[in-house]
Amino acid sequence: MSSDNKPVLKTVSIPVRIDVFNLYEEADAKIKSLLGFSPGIPTLMGLSLAKETAKDVVDDFENCVRDSLRKPKKNEPTEKSA
Repeated sequence: MSSDNKPVLKTVSIPVRIDVFNLYEEADAKIKSLLGFSPGIPTLMGLSLAKETAKDVVDDFENCVRDSLRKPKKNEPTEKSA
C-alpha cells in the first residue's frame, strides 16, 4: 500500500472461460437484485482474487491439473468403452 493507505492497483487483462465469466455475471445480477446496485463484474473478480493466498493459488492449480489428468480427452476411449 502507498503511504496514504490507498492500495496500489495493477490492471491486467486475462482471458476467462465463459463459464467463469457467467458465474460472476450471475453474482453481479444477484447482488443488484438484493442491494439495488453492484460494483460490477471486474470489481467482483478482483475481490475474489484478493482473498487468495499463494498456497490457495497453488492448491487450486494442482487440483485443476489432477482433474484434467483424470478426465479422458476427446476421442479417447473411457474405461467403460475400452
